[in-house]
Amino acid sequence: MEKTLKLSLAALAMIVFCGLGVAPAEAQYSENYKLMKAIKDGDYYSARAAILSGAQVNARDDHDVPYVCIVADKGDTDMLNIMLDQGANPDLARRDGENPLMIAAAKGNSAMVGVLLAHKADPNEQDKNGETALIKAARLGNRDIVEKLIAAKADIDHQDYTGKSALGYAMDNRRQRVAQVLKKAGATD
Repeated sequence: MEKTLKLSLAALAMIVFCGLGVAPAEAQYSENYKLMKAIKDGDYYSARAAILSGAQVNARDDHDVPYVCIVADKGDTDMLNIMLDQGANPDLARRDGENPLMIAAAKGNSAMVGVLLAHKADPNEQDKNGETALIKAARLGNRDIVEKLIAAKADIDHQDYTGKSALGYAMDNRRQRVAQVLKKAGATD
């Protein structure tokens, strides 16, 4: 009996020591952490699993950056679709006021701009400098994005805090094709 008890205690100690009776290390992390890891790794399956397990698609990281902005910055249109389809707000902004649409426009990511507009992103949101996605796209000379934003009812005459509009930036940066598109849409400088 004493020998059986010692063996049972030894077996229990072995289970505890080897971790056989403990949940996997991943189970110790929150669902939001799992979603952030999936975003960084580009792991769509894990992202869906984390969201279905309760991860908040409108969460922010430790630097107060919304997950959707991180996805936009990475340029991962598939991950963005997953998050938006699960209810992520396409207009969540970083501290500087930039939201995913502005980030995508500034990076010249036309596909992502299209996805965001299809999910009702507001093309007239402004960052802390008063810039909109249209101003950012016009400055870079991205005609395709400018056309998409105009079609989505972006304010073509909006001026940032320096008093410049999208047309002003297009003209200053010698983006003639973009300037033509803006003028055709009725932009005035």
